Amino acid sequence: MSFQCSDCEKTFIRKCNLVKHICVKLEKKPLQSSICQMIFAQKNYIDKHLKNHVKEKPFQCIVCGKAFAHKQSLLVHQRIHSGEKPFQCVQCDKSFTERQSLVRHIRIHTGEKPYNCPHCEKAFAQKTNLTKHQKLHTGEKPYQCNLCNKAFSERQYLIQHQKRPYHCSHCDRCFTLKRTYLNHQRVHIIEK
Repeated sequence: MSFQCSDCEKTFIRKCNLVKHICVKLEKKPLQSSICQMIFAQKNYIDKHLKNHVKEKPFQCIVCGKAFAHKQSLLVHQRIHSGEKPFQCVQCDKSFTERQSLVRHIRIHTGEKPYNCPHCEKAFAQKTNLTKHQKLHTGEKPYQCNLCNKAFSERQYLIQHQKRPYHCSHCDRCFTLKRTYLNHQRVHIIEK
């Protein structure tokens, strides 16, 4: 999936790059969330987005006490407690709490893959899988280790990497324990 400027038809792999492009055309500075660093072209978009981060959550679940900023989110959450799954697959009778989950599930039966990579022939059933795949083409690695500066395309890979804080400078191996790392260093001394 790509994001296209409606004015000049230029396309972008990432939505944030389209937003930056629009801001340049409008001679406006992009607005950035101070909480999660997402960027927006218009104030009303960032205002709506920031409500997701606001501590005020007036809709509270009476069963578990979890609070929500939006009433619809509470209603969906309450289905966890009630066991209600109103969205049912007609092919296999599997049920879901949300309509969008059913839509994604149906693609298993149909084989539909509506998210196409603009760089190669691959297609995906879920947008998140396309986004991950596109990082292979762009080489984008936005998640960087603050200890060794190694960068990763996915946050989960950075977290996994940081659980092993001892990094060998001679090869790509990482270690959880310092003593294991020091024992490994002997291999490189012997090689020399």
